Amino acid sequence: MAQDAAASQLASFGVSYATVAEYVAQLPPAKRVAVMAGTLTEQDYAEQIEFFVQRGAKIDGFEDADYQAMGAKLGTMMTSLIMADEALAVVKRTK
Repeated sequence: MAQDAAASQLASFGVSYATVAEYVAQLPPAKRVAVMAGTLTEQDYAEQIEFFVQRGAKIDGFEDADYQAMGAKLGTMMTSLIMADEALAVVKRTK
């Protein structure tokens, strides 16, 4: 249930699992690869922050370590969602 713990910690920033899923769903394939490879650019991160802030994320008043922990959990959650989405696509294609 590590995913539940990550979701709970992200909730302290005002980020829900559903919002992360919404973000992942709108990513083009190249950005999905960048998320999984950990090669997002500063611009990618700025767009990501803007996406979550527009949906209620709170980014003020936290320590740098908190932001780093949130980023790591967010990256793990997004990677899990992308992998699940890709696996589902493979299953659908093989039916």
